Parts: sequence; structure tokens; C-alpha cells
Amino acid sequence: MRRSSGKLTRAAVAIAALSGIVMMGSASPASAVGGTPIDSAGPLTQILVGDDTQCQVLYAGDTEPSFYGDADSGACGTFVALGGTLYGPDEVPAGGDATPRTPFTPVSQSAVSGAGTTASPFSVTTVADLGATGFRLTETDTYVVGQEAYLTTVSLANTTGADQSAVIYRAGDCYLQDSDDGFGQVDGNAVSCRAPNSDRIEQWFPVTPGSTYMEGEYDDVWATIGSQQPFANTCLCDQTPGMEHDNGAGLSWVRTIGAGQAVAVSHYTTFSPFGIQAPTVTKTADIGQVEINAANGYTISVANPGQFDITLDNVTDTLPAGFTYVPGTTTGATTAEPSVSGQIVTWNGPLSVPAAGSISIRFSVTVSSVAGTYTNSATATGPGIVVIGAENVAPVVVTEPVPVTTPPTPAAPAAAVAARPVFTG
Repeated sequence: MRRSSGKLTRAAVAIAALSGIVMMGSASPASAVGGTPIDSAGPLTQILVGDDTQCQVLYAGDTEPSFYGDADSGACGTFVALGGTLYGPDEVPAGGDATPRTPFTPVSQSAVSGAGTTASPFSVTTVADLGATGFRLTETDTYVVGQEAYLTTVSLANTTGADQSAVIYRAGDCYLQDSDDGFGQVDGNAVSCRAPNSDRIEQWFPVTPGSTYMEGEYDDVWATIGSQQPFANTCLCDQTPGMEHDNGAGLSWVRTIGAGQAVAVSHYTTFSPFGIQAPTVTKTADIGQVEINAANGYTISVANPGQFDITLDNVTDTLPAGFTYVPGTTTGATTAEPSVSGQIVTWNGPLSVPAAGSISIRFSVTVSSVAGTYTNSATATGPGIVVIGAENVAPVVVTEPVPVTTPPTPAAPAAAVAARPVFTG
């Protein structure tokens, strides 16, 4: 049975803010995000990140912003549980359950850089301290015009002399397609709020492995963050009409940050009108261990979990240092020779990946002449789509040749000495 959220409507929040009224169980008038917006032709027409990581997104064609709040104050952001204290944005509309919470201490925020292209995406970098703990958060948000997702990378640096564990959250209170109610959906490790009357999703798609997810009533999501516990891979995924709920969702990562070290986690926030899930690149090696200068091979696969075919402009592989592509060995989705520039091997499209299907490219290499463990990275691009690349995967251990030793030839057995006759007489 659907429960009442207890939240004010956006109109009521605006009236309360103008009149100075704070109502029991409702969002207090939230402060503006105070950040520099990424403005574009869309479909994400504005991405606003505050100097304390609070965020809001405007989607082309929608009347209301994508997260609860208003255009200047979204119930969305980064949170970190560290040493028994939860840090996060100063204001979270209707986010009173994400408490007790200590606001981040803003340090700096860059102006928008980049041209909004794949080669030069729009980018904003936000730096904030976790009080006087000696931990500093650096968040970078990037967007390529024409895509329905933007990338967030959160780096947490430990300037102290001791290792410490933290839980890093990225979460929001969904207001998808001008509605505060929806369903939940899980696709692999990605979690979404789903619109009740269309295929649209508002999705957190992890790029960095090891995440856990949650979708549920918005205040339950905030309460889990307030408990400083990681999400437990839960979802109110019943999409039966009448089971809509005032939902939120997000991802969490548990990380140990070494003294003087930093860790980073990344995810895409996808706002799709068709429920398209981002295609994902994987990479495997034929042989996990070979001798120096030996032959080996790789297979690159691109999986499309969405319900529509996609077209790739190219597939690109970054070979490890000392590895070389063997000409004429490409098979699979294409047999055309790739362009090779240093360690960068690129197969040009168009390459079609069917809905709920995948394509693969296999090729041969000669491995390095230097022993060691080598990993590989691969990615792909396509018009208007976000592709999740494979970074530092497919490890190959290159070893020195094993010396061949020839066993000594055994000595021939001594010839038998004939017995001398014995004379008597």
C-alpha cells in the first residue's frame, strides 16, 4: 500500500520560502545550489553542481527539474561517512533523514571548461574538505552535448598519517518526468527510478566496480545514508499500477583510503526518455600468462542492454606498453584493418549493436619483451550515447623464458671383466 510522503509540493515549498514559513514534516526553504551551471542544447539543458556537491538537472521538454526541490536547489548530491560522521551538502530538500550530517567545507569550484564534445566535454570541478579531518573531496562532473547522461567522478584524498575506511554515496530524490512518484528498476549493478506512465528512467550507472545500490521511498534512502551504512542492493521493483511510490535511489562504495593516498569512484547519471541503458565494453585475453615476445590475443565485446539498436562510430583499444597489433588478424564484428597510432588501435564504424545483444572483435598481438603484468583498456563511441569503457582489465603476465637444461648423459656401464681360467697341476 502506498504511503504518504509528507513532502510539500514544489509550489508549497516556493510559497513557504517566500513567506518564511517552515512546516512540520516538510522541506525547509532550501538555499540555492550556488554553483556554476553547465548549460547546453541538451537533452540535459542544465547541470547545476553546488560548491558543496548539491546537484540539480533540467531535461529538455520537462516542466520541472529532475530532482525534488527547485531549479536552484536539488535533493541530490555526494555524501561521505567517515570516522562516525556523515558529511554532505548543507541543504537537502526534504532530506531530513540524512542526519545527523556535517556540511562539507567548500574550498573551490572551477568555471565550466571544455567545448561539450566527446574530445572536450564540458567540465566542472568542485573541491571541498570534510571538516578538519584531513580528508579532501574532489568531484568532477562532465557532459557531452547530445548525450542523455553525465559523468561524475568523486575522489577522496587522505592527507593524514593513518589508513581509514569510508562509505561514499551518490544519491537523489527522483522527480522524473514532472512526477514525484514512480517505480524502481535494477539492471545489473545500475539502479533507476522509472516513470509510471512511460519507459523513462533516472538511473545511477556505476563505472567503478564494487558499488551497491538502493531504490525505495525517498526518506528510506536518506535514512540509510543517515545510518552511515552502505546500500544493501534493495529495490521496490514491483511495477504493478498502484504501487508507485515517492522514490529516491543511489549508489554507495565502501573504500579504505591509505595514508597519503586517494581513491576515486565514478558513475553516470542517465536521464533517458526510452529506458536506454548504457552499452558496456568488456575485454578478455586469450592467454593469461605467456613468455616475452610471444603471441597472444584479445577479444573486445560491446553489450547493449537497451531495447533499441545502437550504432558505434568506433571501438578503440589501448594496448599495454610494448605490445603490438598483428596486421590481418581482426575477426568478428568487422574484418577491416584498424588504424594504429602508437598503442592506440581503432576500428572505425559504423558498427551496429542490436538491442539486448552484443558484438565482439578479436585480434592478435605480440606481447612485450619486458617481463611484468600488463592490463588493457578499451572503449567505444557513438552518436548520442554513453558507453561504459573497460579500464585496466584483461591482465596478462609476461615471463622470462624458462631455461632449457639438458640432463647429463648417463655413463655407460663398465664392461664386464672376463674371468681368468684357473690352472692346476
